[in-house]
Amino acid sequence: MSEQNESSGGVSRCLAVVQKGLRTAADCVELLNALTADLTHGCLTPEVGNAISDAVGKLLKGLRNDDDYADLTSRLRALLDVSKSA
Repeated sequence: MSEQNESSGGVSRCLAVVQKGLRTAADCVELLNALTADLTHGCLTPEVGNAISDAVGKLLKGLRNDDDYADLTSRLRALLDVSKSA
């Protein structure tokens, strides 16, 4: 990756996004935007771009599963509260 980066004279935007950390879906979208720019400018090889894209997809799926779990947990708590009051 560094050879490609140095030969194109560009600085990877993905690196700056990743160094800040990926905590939300918005962070993942920011990384995908940076990835598109890096690929367009030749800062990354298509193989590296594909690997990053696959990893971001898995992160987003995990975030969605966490949200689904949190929603299910809140529903179960609401049901328990109703059953206690009845």
